[in-house]
Amino acid sequence: MSGRGLQGIWLPFYFVIDRESGNVIRLIRRESVPDDTPTIIHLLAPCSGRRRHASLYASGRDLIHASHVLDDFDSACLRRRVAR
Repeated sequence: MSGRGLQGIWLPFYFVIDRESGNVIRLIRRESVPDDTPTIIHLLAPCSGRRRHASLYASGRDLIHASHVLDDFDSACLRRRVAR
């Protein structure tokens, strides 16, 4: 689960999280945090969170709440308005 991208440039990982349920939809890598939308938010995915997500998924869990993979998850971030 390395964060190295093309030519050895480090690209951070982000969890894409559904605002309504708080579940992780997918894991992405980008140079900078993508814009949040009215339906999803993006939170930085540290190594420990990615390992927990992989372990939970491998054990058969397909609905994984952000609080199970992010130590500092605050559900208030799901309700923040998106700037337009």
